[in-house]
Amino acid sequence: MPAQRTLVRPGAARPEDARDASGRAGVGRIWRGGGHRAGIAAAGRELRVVWQAGDHGGRLAFFSGCTDAAYWDIVWRDLGLSYRRSRRGHLPYQLRSTFLRWVAPGGRVLEAGCGLAHFTVAARARGFAAEGVDWAPETLGRIRALLPDVPLRLADVRRLDCPDASYDAVYSPGVCEHFAEGPEQILAETYRVLKPGGIAIVSTPCLNEYLRRRRHLYENGSVLPYEATGKGERSTDPVTSASEPASEAPWNDFYQYAFTPEGMSAILRGLGFEVVDVRLHGTLLTLATWSFPWLGRLPGWLGRLLGFTVDSLPVLRRWGASCIWVARRPLSVTGVSLIPPLNEGAAADQEKRATTMIGEQRGGEREVDLR
Repeated sequence: MPAQRTLVRPGAARPEDARDASGRAGVGRIWRGGGHRAGIAAAGRELRVVWQAGDHGGRLAFFSGCTDAAYWDIVWRDLGLSYRRSRRGHLPYQLRSTFLRWVAPGGRVLEAGCGLAHFTVAARARGFAAEGVDWAPETLGRIRALLPDVPLRLADVRRLDCPDASYDAVYSPGVCEHFAEGPEQILAETYRVLKPGGIAIVSTPCLNEYLRRRRHLYENGSVLPYEATGKGERSTDPVTSASEPASEAPWNDFYQYAFTPEGMSAILRGLGFEVVDVRLHGTLLTLATWSFPWLGRLPGWLGRLLGFTVDSLPVLRRWGASCIWVARRPLSVTGVSLIPPLNEGAAADQEKRATTMIGEQRGGEREVDLR
């Protein structure tokens, strides 16, 4: 399969962006300087990007170093543990609106690859029976010491230690893209542990329409002015790139893939899922990364407001740096689904009930956040 290799350098990033931004890479030379999930490679290590041709626009593959359990323990070790907002039920806007629309109140929910488990904590605050699994033992130990009431366990998301049909919903928060063999085994395991009619919410970096129409940005070795997956300096180094067969790519140093919306949808359908919703977000990050670096230097509040506004526009939303797929394990009679999505009114009622419950728990405290 033909491929195109380039080198990438990151720019500064807000830590809160990093979890969803793990694939927001471009071309240039990279020097890692720490960060959130942005600590995706040791300082000074290069991140290479390979475009892999294929059905549905192909995909991007990123290489910087092995991302095993020990690696993630190191990444999370540098971060302080604060769950003030999560304990009040805070979820980023795109995840919150998707999750509350498709997952019925009070359901049993698994965060598969929970990392610091902010989603698990927030979902429990909203009344869900949420639990998390991860394969980073040190990280889980730190969280358990702080939050002993949150059910967390050590597990490999490719081989979950639970019976079939255990969960009403599974959230995969930027996890399945980190396995060089592809996401199929993880997503098949997700299908197994979901109840019939259960919902999978899968988030990964996105090879979006903006990049697919501007393939020269990562084929011709252009210098990347801004990249939001780590803390570092702007690249000014000239870079060259060369084609190489995918078989010659440095798979021992594989980091992650970025999928097209159609590509991941095809994978999910091939495993038996019904794909019921696809939502891109993070358009501002795409523009800042590849074309307009000054957007990455906006004040935090302004960047969040502008990002929320841009993601609300149907045309520009297709340029999102990340994508959320909502897929259902079918429950059907003669091919007709018996499990409809929550309508807008039901989702609003669920949000209202959760807000009321959280307000009662926290003395009525509320906050507005567009992230």
